[in-house]
Amino acid sequence: RSPKPSLNSTLAASADSKKPLTEIEDTALRDLLAYCQSEKLENVVFTRFPHIVTEKTYERFERSNTVGDIVAEYGYDYLNFEKDVATIGLDEMRDYYNTDHLNVYGQQKFTAFLTDYLKEHYGLSPHALSDSQKAEWDICADYYEAYVRYNESLMENNEALETRARTMASQYG
Repeated sequence: RSPKPSLNSTLAASADSKKPLTEIEDTALRDLLAYCQSEKLENVVFTRFPHIVTEKTYERFERSNTVGDIVAEYGYDYLNFEKDVATIGLDEMRDYYNTDHLNVYGQQKFTAFLTDYLKEHYGLSPHALSDSQKAEWDICADYYEAYVRYNESLMENNEALETRARTMASQYG
């Protein structure tokens, strides 16, 4: 992670800043959107999940704005959550694995935020599961809980190692 501050808090002011996609990216995106239209897919929402935007990665943010424009040309919604890091409640030091990926804590925060967002803006609501769906859900939930516990133990071990390294550095440094 770069020691320089992120640019996420300033992104709303540069919401219209854009860079063109490469020809391959543009063609692939337009092909996907045309396919969605040809299949008459109406309930499609494209998203850009939160990242830590830095000077080095700012062009990706600008290209994601271009993606939003192209998606809109085809009549679909595009949600860029890089602009909503503060609203989501993400802490750059605690909730990211690296600049491109949320860790388990960030994933939990973002999932809760996205769930509420989809309910509020798209009218999604829970529905009853069949017995087989419930059984599959329970398997997935058990796996997820194991994943969370595993990641928490890794993070706790890492924090303990960092504390020990600081202690040793102060004693011997």
